[in-house]
Amino acid sequence: MSWHAIDAVDDAIDASKGFLFPFSLGRWARLALLTLLLGGGGVGFQQVFRIPQFVSQYGSETTTSATSLLSGGPAAGFGAAAALPLPSVLGQAPGLHEFLPAAVGILGLVFLALLLLLVVVLVVAVPVLEFVYVDAIRRDEVRILSPFRRFFWKGIRLLLFQLGVTVLFAIPVVVVAGVVLAGYVSVDSLGVGALVALAVVAVLYFLLFVFVNRVTREFVVPAMLVDDSGVIAGWRNVWPLLRGQPKQTVVYVLMHFFVGIGVSIGRGIAALVGLIAVAIVSAVVGLATAAVVGTTDLGVSAGLLAGFGVGVLLYLVFVAAPLSVLAVTYLRTYELATLAGFDDHYDLLTPYREDDDAGDAGEAGSGPGDGDGGSGPSAVADRGASDGAGVGSASDASLGDESVSADESPDGSAPPRDSDEFGDFVPATSDADESGDADTDADESANAESIDDAADESAGADSSGDDEDAT
Repeated sequence: MSWHAIDAVDDAIDASKGFLFPFSLGRWARLALLTLLLGGGGVGFQQVFRIPQFVSQYGSETTTSATSLLSGGPAAGFGAAAALPLPSVLGQAPGLHEFLPAAVGILGLVFLALLLLLVVVLVVAVPVLEFVYVDAIRRDEVRILSPFRRFFWKGIRLLLFQLGVTVLFAIPVVVVAGVVLAGYVSVDSLGVGALVALAVVAVLYFLLFVFVNRVTREFVVPAMLVDDSGVIAGWRNVWPLLRGQPKQTVVYVLMHFFVGIGVSIGRGIAALVGLIAVAIVSAVVGLATAAVVGTTDLGVSAGLLAGFGVGVLLYLVFVAAPLSVLAVTYLRTYELATLAGFDDHYDLLTPYREDDDAGDAGEAGSGPGDGDGGSGPSAVADRGASDGAGVGSASDASLGDESVSADESPDGSAPPRDSDEFGDFVPATSDADESGDADTDADESANAESIDDAADESAGADSSGDDEDAT
């Protein structure tokens, strides 16, 4: 029995190589942007919801500081301003004790508004980019803007579905937490067995939530692209496949877990090697900068700043971004290859399999003894096309010679052909040449006889003339 999740490991490697190579700077740059927005590991939608936590933590501190600056007067304002990363000399400058609190508060509010706007943009964009990435793999063409517009409403429907699923799964949790907090049920009154059972149920409930979200992103999104359908219709098409092959589904869940661990380990090792190389380059840049500026404190500071800046830039561009592209692409192609195993109708990796089949056919057709010029079927066809004009000219010339020979024959008919041995084809050294030579000899003999007849007639005329003269 063939396991779809196991066969997909090799299929994903072939598809990833076909999709990412040969290397193209523009393609890799667009893929790096996509993987950055998707979260770098294919779970960008879940990571987006961590941003509000960041906003609530740091945004509230900024708002509190800004409010105290606006309402607490100079004394309270400068006390709060001391907590902000601003130079203390600005607070002691004359004329700034009234303007600084309001300016800092306004800047804090603007920063909070921009951060919230970024959250909204990412929450809306990430589901759309899921379709963009899958469509890029399906078409073997990486574009962002036009596919984003084309799949915008599919992404919105996916967003609403995921939000709805989150709310539905959160309702029981909120109810249980409310019952416990309200004091209707005391945790201390529950026995060990009840607590263990409750923990098991909570874990299974969480795994079910994760399973629904993963199937939606990994299988339903490609099904929506193939069938041009909505999320509910995609689930109706995908769920019978998973339910009809439960063993394949369980193996896929386990294999995806181990494949993800393997990808993470390989990515970590490659990142460590890249970090060492970048650190060496950064150290060289920092020392060179310090040597140019001087050995003073300014030179040391400039060297540290230059080395750190160059190191961060090199790591992001040449280590983090390429590794993110490789990891996300392989995991995505692995999921698509497994889905194709469940149903060929949802095979989005066909272009890469066609390339492999063409390559195998070319290797099989080359055969042993082929030189650099190539003597496989394609090479023969190319050579046949290039040599077609010469073959046609030679054929025309042969036909012309045969027609001439037919005209020069005594009876005006074409010479006989040996159809039993050669069919309609007459080789250059066939009996036609012999018949042609015979015709030539016959013509020469006929000419000789006509010459002799003319000589006899002239001789007869001369003899008769002599007889008349004698008479």
